[in-house]
Amino acid sequence: MESAKIPSALFGSESQKLKIGNVSFSCYLLDNGQRVLLKNSIPKVFGYDGKSENWLFEFLMHINRLTPVEPVILEALGKDIVFQVKSGENYTKKMGISPNLFLEACRTIVQANIDGFLYMSEHRFAKAAETILKEVADADIEQLIDYATGYELYKQNHKEALARHMAANGETYGVWVKSFPDSFFRIVFLYKNWGWKNLNTDAPAFASFLNDIVFSRVSDDLFHEIGRTKPRMQYRKKNTPEQYIEHPELRAHLQTISGLMTASGNDEAVFEQLLSRTFPQVRNMGGTSAKKDVGQNADATFNIFNDSIHRALHRKK
Repeated sequence: MESAKIPSALFGSESQKLKIGNVSFSCYLLDNGQRVLLKNSIPKVFGYDGKSENWLFEFLMHINRLTPVEPVILEALGKDIVFQVKSGENYTKKMGISPNLFLEACRTIVQANIDGFLYMSEHRFAKAAETILKEVADADIEQLIDYATGYELYKQNHKEALARHMAANGETYGVWVKSFPDSFFRIVFLYKNWGWKNLNTDAPAFASFLNDIVFSRVSDDLFHEIGRTKPRMQYRKKNTPEQYIEHPELRAHLQTISGLMTASGNDEAVFEQLLSRTFPQVRNMGGTSAKKDVGQNADATFNIFNDSIHRALHRKK
């Protein structure tokens, strides 16, 4: 019973390393959405050669005796993230820490060194922390973990599968789903109770839904443009994957649809009303979800709400 409550690793292993500069971490994506760094891989990246897996917490407690450390950092470091990794038919319990918390700890160590609160023998820890922060820079460390664990590739492969299905049906514009942001898909998943696998296993239904809410409602100029072009790739700095460049008009369209879906509270009748008022269908592409007759009473119920949302969206533009 107890093990069932412990989150499990969906992606990652001790051999799949997040490389930052000259150091590397074991990292995982858990089934509750958390990204974690394996706790016992942390001390080594600072050059600590002792045996304590709690070294980072103990070192910050040592600093705290000399200069105050944010209590929230100490409190969080004092609580391990317990998770389990499946190996064959068995599960192994492991301990992790939040990657963003790890970066906060690095900043704390660097600042303590700048303020003169570290001993000479401890300067190497601050130098290691400074190097890590410099290498990460303004990158999203959770996205770096997604790349290192294979989760980024997993998502992109399912987008590619959906694009291939649409291309096979002559829907050349479907290639642009590869550039749709993850945030858009996550909102659709909540609305339809789908997941990444559905882009592949239920490609016909997914394509029909996107035709209905997206491609049947964009302008003729945009529709013809995306039908004869493909998204270009953007190659990023080390540790991060290449990504497809979004079309600016299509991106704006998706952002508005995401806002409508969220504003509807995932209520299908409300969403269909909001969508039809904001983006009336320009072409019939065989979709069904947004063309149902939800009835006169529903229209009257949501009339004022729809108008206010419509005006707000156009003011943002």
